[in-house]
Amino acid sequence: MRTIKVTVAVLGVIAALFAVPSTAYADGATFTWTCTDHNDSWTDAACWDQGALPRRGDSVVIDSDTPISDAPAISLDHFTYKGGDDAHIDSADDVLGGITVTGHLVWSGGKLNVPLTIAHGATASVTAGAQKSVEGDLTVAGTLTLDSILDADNDGGLALAIPKLGGVGYSTLHVERGGTLITHGDDEITGAACCSNAHPITVRNDGTISVRTGTLGLSAVLLDQVREISVAKGATLRAHDAVARLRGGSTYAGAGTLLLDHDSTPSPDFGHPGNNQGAVLLEGTASLSGGFAVAMTDETALAGAGTFSGTGSIRLDDAALYGSVRTGAHVALSVTGAQASHVATWTRRNGYIGKLTVGGEATVAKGSSLSTDAGGTVTVGRGGTLSVPAGAALVGPGTDGTPALANNSGGTIRLGGGSGRPTTIGNEGLRNNGTVDVLGPTTWSGVVASQPSGTLRLDARLRSDRGYTFGDHSTLAIGLHGSGAGSMVLGGPAKLAGTIRTVGTGPHARGRSLTPIRSSARSGSFGCQHTSGWLPSYAARGMRLAGLGIGTPSLCGHTIRAGTRLSKRVGTKLVHFAVPHGGARYVLLDVTVKPSRATKVTIAAHHGGHAVVRAGGHRTIHRYVVVRVGSSAKFTARSRHGKAGVRIRYVGNYR
Repeated sequence: MRTIKVTVAVLGVIAALFAVPSTAYADGATFTWTCTDHNDSWTDAACWDQGALPRRGDSVVIDSDTPISDAPAISLDHFTYKGGDDAHIDSADDVLGGITVTGHLVWSGGKLNVPLTIAHGATASVTAGAQKSVEGDLTVAGTLTLDSILDADNDGGLALAIPKLGGVGYSTLHVERGGTLITHGDDEITGAACCSNAHPITVRNDGTISVRTGTLGLSAVLLDQVREISVAKGATLRAHDAVARLRGGSTYAGAGTLLLDHDSTPSPDFGHPGNNQGAVLLEGTASLSGGFAVAMTDETALAGAGTFSGTGSIRLDDAALYGSVRTGAHVALSVTGAQASHVATWTRRNGYIGKLTVGGEATVAKGSSLSTDAGGTVTVGRGGTLSVPAGAALVGPGTDGTPALANNSGGTIRLGGGSGRPTTIGNEGLRNNGTVDVLGPTTWSGVVASQPSGTLRLDARLRSDRGYTFGDHSTLAIGLHGSGAGSMVLGGPAKLAGTIRTVGTGPHARGRSLTPIRSSARSGSFGCQHTSGWLPSYAARGMRLAGLGIGTPSLCGHTIRAGTRLSKRVGTKLVHFAVPHGGARYVLLDVTVKPSRATKVTIAAHHGGHAVVRAGGHRTIHRYVVVRVGSSAKFTARSRHGKAGVRIRYVGNYR
């Protein structure tokens, strides 16, 4: 009996030790803020409905317009903050606290003057309401969603503020690897300071920024883009009055737009971080997909060195390019704006020497211009095309011996085409080793042009106040059409070499004449002439094409000149003559027949081909004929009916 009483007493003591007081709570409880006085302390248990302080793993609900001080570093499961315009949460003066959310955050208003972390696997929803800000770092390892947080007056965005405590750096919104920032509707993330500071407030993306609808604005921050930006069709990610750093290996998906703009003169000097307003720095390859567009507007400058690859587009709208930038084979570049987009050198340091290399399609829009200034260059690479239609312009600073515009082998420059004023190329040195197509009237002013190889195709008139130099491996192609042919009118000398060819189906009627080249002086000649039906001839100030009335093979390796004239009375008996064909396969002969009656004259090569010239009675006939050469240089001529006066002039060889 005594044993039983002792046991009961012991059990009573144990029960007393483990009893839960009426003011205690279970782990993972929800705490709601209840105080309404100004600047109440987080550490005041009386301000929480549980009568105690929230601990790690608990949930917190704050629906109040009052400031809260002394917030500790704490990890919460769920956190709801519905503060008003005057609401803010501060840490203790000597501690930079921070709130970590491991479950879900709902935030419609109030300022967090402490760092905030959205943990891996956690979610956060930020909605419209009062101004929201984070003082310190905002770290996104899970998913943060901004849902139309701007009101009709564009208020209520998310601000990143500089921490109050010294020695802790500047605020960063960091989307970590595996983390995602999602936006819907119109949203804004702003920095309290940017660009003029050595360490600006930063939005660093090591994960994914996904703009689903509307516009996400980034204002007065440094966008440090490392991994993926996804912008849906019709949506925009706008970095305004900001600095952007596009790292090598970064990707850009969707059919939306990354808009980079600035309101004042840019200073793209990343070597001095406090002096880089309005700058975009490209480091390595940025891959575009799904029709993604990168647009840079007035007062924005692109520096660095790298490539835009993939299947997107780049738009320069009165922007400046101060770096070495290449576009991929499937990236479209457009130059728009009423002023001019510039390719120029900022400094001689690597990454600030303006060089644009076009690997895909590039177009200067009608009414717009692309300018090369201060050592900047534009190069059209293999497979690339630069189109400058009617009403558009390329403008340079003049030439210092280094051409500012280069067209590499396999590249194409298209000038003219469409309606409007002639295309204008001004003060621009050109070195062409690819193809330049003059599709419509084009005016060159101050252009020193050379063409070591490649093709200049003239389908319209090209006017220049300077000369043009053709190299031994170059080609001039003359486009023929029913109303005429392309031509070039030069205020300087034409230095000819290489090949001339005619392209198209224009008539080569005998007696018709074209003048494809007019110049102040002419030197050299085309060594190879693929001008079927046309006979090139050279003058002191240009070159002409005379219609032959017949198709002819290509003439190479022999300069057209006045040849041997053979005046004969040709009858029914053979008349023999020879020409200096020099081992050619064909010869071109100029034949004039003055018959006494209707006849035909046959001209034949020994063991070769023959040609026939038919003549009516008493009518003088003038024809060009091509005869295949036989085993020797010997030829014969015979009139079928009676004698005829025949003049045969040897013109040239066809190999």
